[in-house]
Amino acid sequence: MSSGSEQALLARLEAGYALQHAGQQSQAEAAYRSVLESDPDNIHALNLLGALLVNQGKSIEAARLLAKAVAQSPDDESYANLGLALKDSGDLVGAVAAFETALRLAPQSPKHFNNLGNAKLDFGETDQAIDLYRRAVSMAPNYPDAWTNLARAYNQAGQIARAEEAIRRALVLSPSARMYITLGDVLVKRCAYAEALAAYDRALESDPADVDGWISKSMAHKEIGQRADAAACLNRASELDPECARIAFCRGMMAEQYGDMQEAESAYREALSRQPGFVAALYQLTQLKSYRPSLSDRQTLSDILDDKNSPRDQRRHAAFGLARIEEQTGNFEQALDYFETGHQLILTGRSYDDGQTERLYRAIESVGAYQVRSEAIPRADRIPVFVLGMPRSGTSLAEQVLASHDEIIGTGESSFLEDCVSQAAKMTGRPYPEFIPHLTDRQIADLGATYRKRLFAGDASARFYIDKTPMNFQYVGFAALILPEARFIHCRRNPVDNCLSIFRLPFDAHQTYAHSLSSLRDFYAHYQRLMAHWRSSLGSRILDVQYERVVAELETQARAMLAHIGASYDPAVLLFHETERVVRTPSAGQVRQPIYGDSVAYWARYGSRMEILQPLLTSDV
Repeated sequence: MSSGSEQALLARLEAGYALQHAGQQSQAEAAYRSVLESDPDNIHALNLLGALLVNQGKSIEAARLLAKAVAQSPDDESYANLGLALKDSGDLVGAVAAFETALRLAPQSPKHFNNLGNAKLDFGETDQAIDLYRRAVSMAPNYPDAWTNLARAYNQAGQIARAEEAIRRALVLSPSARMYITLGDVLVKRCAYAEALAAYDRALESDPADVDGWISKSMAHKEIGQRADAAACLNRASELDPECARIAFCRGMMAEQYGDMQEAESAYREALSRQPGFVAALYQLTQLKSYRPSLSDRQTLSDILDDKNSPRDQRRHAAFGLARIEEQTGNFEQALDYFETGHQLILTGRSYDDGQTERLYRAIESVGAYQVRSEAIPRADRIPVFVLGMPRSGTSLAEQVLASHDEIIGTGESSFLEDCVSQAAKMTGRPYPEFIPHLTDRQIADLGATYRKRLFAGDASARFYIDKTPMNFQYVGFAALILPEARFIHCRRNPVDNCLSIFRLPFDAHQTYAHSLSSLRDFYAHYQRLMAHWRSSLGSRILDVQYERVVAELETQARAMLAHIGASYDPAVLLFHETERVVRTPSAGQVRQPIYGDSVAYWARYGSRMEILQPLLTSDV
């Protein structure tokens, strides 16, 4: 090629680059394509056009161009661009390989650590993503995108305090709509819904056309029972992107949690029609009692599970969906195999530490200073009611029954008590439960006031407020100390049914006890002993409620629960399935139906595979 031709191509490249940075994307694309028509192997045009197409969502063509660029010039930037194109096209394995190569070629590049972290996070390897983002911000402390991504990863890992710290660091550096959405998502996990809505509003003020912002805002409204506002936000998102499958999926989740199962099924199917193979929507369908499996659904889920290039969360959803299909067809042996596969996909390098649980619970039992110490500790007129126990023990049913009473508000699951535990640890400089004897009366009063302020924030018109957070069983004594007026309803269930019910759901990775039958057995035994300790030390403040008895004799058990908390009997509690309120747990469908006994002794369907849990039957107290 003559020097004159080279100069002409260079001029077109520079013109395209200037157009791109001026926001004239289509003109820039035309300039780069004109260069490639004259010189198909022009490395600069391949890279520039490839990167431009990635930003335009044309990832497949971008990957083809960038692969050609890498073949000619295997430098770190070319591999990084290729990784972005492969990631956006859904080839996460290829993206990881490209980003790893870029990082190997430029091991001091924070951007490459960040890119690789994004691919790992999408692939479901959250712990690895966190490590990569932390490397990025350690090299570049003023890198806002890496701080934002670190916040997203911490949030997914359930490390909410660290997530909030990271996203607030990003916002100080360079606030953007995406960062405010991330902040809102973190605040939702912290149950700080008013603050979350304010964060989403900031995002949407910055970019009113941000579909993710409208979807996230709708979910926050849904969490606090503002169904009309949630629907309005989804409608706005739909106006911006009428074919978005995620919007239909969120409509389905909201309908399911409000008890409209027919609308939920319709919305999930709409999501699948917009995005065939939308595995989360297909998984949710398999959880509905009305669902009838098809050969097509089974094949779709099997293909996703067998595809090692699919993200872990998609393969996990596929495994649990297949397990439910096998249950419906009576093949419980195969169902359990699929459940085990799903749990293996959840755990990535983590495992349950039974010794750690034993040490913690022994320490809790050894404190012994949980009784109200002084009349200086104030009591409130409005009564917190803790409904707790192992997950899947009937806590959602108990809450729904009680919340059907006109003097009782069910607030669902929250982090309020756990947040107070963290606050007490900061006050004293000691971990839980070591800090208990060191709390002053003033600190105890302040902790109680903090908890009440958050519990009563949504609606201050009732007399009783239910905090239905099952794992609060670990903090019963602490709650009794800071809230002298509180009452506790402990939900119990056949231990084997309880453990199996947990195992049939994809609990978060940080709930390590939930991912094998043996760890469930061991953890459940510790829970049994701890609850026996609370009963012996707090006596009449705790009422044991057996799930099977609620199923068999609803009115008797409802009267007992109401009498325990000090509420009068209300016949409306027997019509709990007609009460309209959001239920955010996997029991959303069950509490919308009259009492049924299908889940009693469900474990017997699994036969000898449940023998590992049988020792719990003799040790239940």
